[in-house]
Amino acid sequence: MTAQQDRNRTINPQLMARTKSGTILPFAGRRESTCSRARLAMGTAAIALASFTFPGYAGAEDIEVGLIAYAPFCKVAGDEPQGIEPEMLADVSERLDLNFEYSVSDFAGQLASVQAGRNDLAVCLFYWTEERAKRGVYTDPIMYAPIQVMQREGGNITSVKQMEGKTIGSITGYSWNPALQAVPGATVRLYPEYPALLADVASGRVDVAPADALVNDAAIKARPDWNLQISDLEVPTAEEIQSHPEYKLLRPSQIAWYLRKDRSELANELTAAINEMYADGSIASLLSKYGIEDTTVWLTPPGDYIAEERRGVDRPDDWQPPSVGN
Repeated sequence: MTAQQDRNRTINPQLMARTKSGTILPFAGRRESTCSRARLAMGTAAIALASFTFPGYAGAEDIEVGLIAYAPFCKVAGDEPQGIEPEMLADVSERLDLNFEYSVSDFAGQLASVQAGRNDLAVCLFYWTEERAKRGVYTDPIMYAPIQVMQREGGNITSVKQMEGKTIGSITGYSWNPALQAVPGATVRLYPEYPALLADVASGRVDVAPADALVNDAAIKARPDWNLQISDLEVPTAEEIQSHPEYKLLRPSQIAWYLRKDRSELANELTAAINEMYADGSIASLLSKYGIEDTTVWLTPPGDYIAEERRGVDRPDDWQPPSVGN
């Protein structure tokens, strides 16, 4: 496909999902020209859904998108993808005329699908790492995420130092796993999905689990009987990072969308839309909708290291990350 054809994709953001009974559910969007139906696969149960185009419009290129069901960033209600990032994609689809078809699996599965070229794009809490950047293409960050820890009520672990000698839980493929494995005396247990991890925290089989802010809030609301608590994780000090370089992965991080290696042009288009959404307040409004009071924290780089870690890797030497302050 030529660059001009890539720019001329005729796609509608109104995503539709068809259940096994044949019911069509609208996702998001306001156009009536072309539409697609999301393909959603939860575990071994797959719901196969097809794209279609109304007469009189050119056929749309399907962008295969993988997501992980981590509310409130991404979730599936019935056959409908919802949450912060699917709503962002619905906005982007209008700005760029893009058509998204969704599949759902665990984090490791989505990462592998992009790197193997089966999916075009992976969303939902994809942190930037240099290793992943070598095997795929990232957009500019859509937001910046503080890191928290989940533990049973009464726990007092709030720093990486206090994790020493503990049993730490995490998700397979998560960016901070090398840092956890570097904690002296710690035992690290990896899980394919978040609910199983939290169940082991609640039972005491896991002492502490670093986790994404907002995901923790949703988990506690979903299972108040598990008696879990969340705390902000203290940012590792310069001295700690000097002794354990992996600890830099436990600093507040940039969340970006991750694409397969040959989709750099699409990544550039998405990046342009992301920067527009920073400038016009769209992302801030969306975060407010999901209960974030101080959106500035999520939309301002937490330190110079955000720019420094990407310069010369997948960004030019003068790159500046997007910010509500820009």
